[in-house]
Amino acid sequence: MEAYKTASGWSYFTNFQDLATSVNQPERPDGLSISDGKLINAEGQFIEINDMNGRPVYRGTDATVSLPSGVYIVRCKSSVFKITL
Repeated sequence: MEAYKTASGWSYFTNFQDLATSVNQPERPDGLSISDGKLINAEGQFIEINDMNGRPVYRGTDATVSLPSGVYIVRCKSSVFKITL
């Protein structure tokens, strides 16, 4: 905030306000974890995984899901959350 107040060109502005920048990340359902770059589905729950472009990359109940490194959107039960492998 102070850097903006003192930066060249910003002196025309007078009402500086901090804004929250975080997004609440839903918790993963029990039984799902990440280990060694893999999604572990210890309870055999049905999960759906999409890449960041919305393309489906996995659907099923496997105990271990291996995918290339990247960011994915996972749907399990009534939760939707992001994982990074």
